[in-house]
Amino acid sequence: TDELMYDPHLEDVGFFQEIDQPGDGKLRVPTFPVQFSETPARLSTGVPLLGEDTVALLREAGLSEDDIQELIGAGVAATSAPGA
Repeated sequence: TDELMYDPHLEDVGFFQEIDQPGDGKLRVPTFPVQFSETPARLSTGVPLLGEDTVALLREAGLSEDDIQELIGAGVAATSAPGA
């Protein structure tokens, strides 16, 4: 809720950060739960688009190209890649 997203304590401790998400603009997301002074962690990119990594993940799982295309064609798997 907006109440949590703009809580004064969470603001003071830097709990949230804003990232640019392609297609959605700026998103307010939680930062990493642990921070180190000499190696601070920050998100540098937005989250993957829906289906962006589908083909690569299915390949990694051992599916053949034909099986992947069959899943996509049947609507079982979604991809954001054109012509995948």
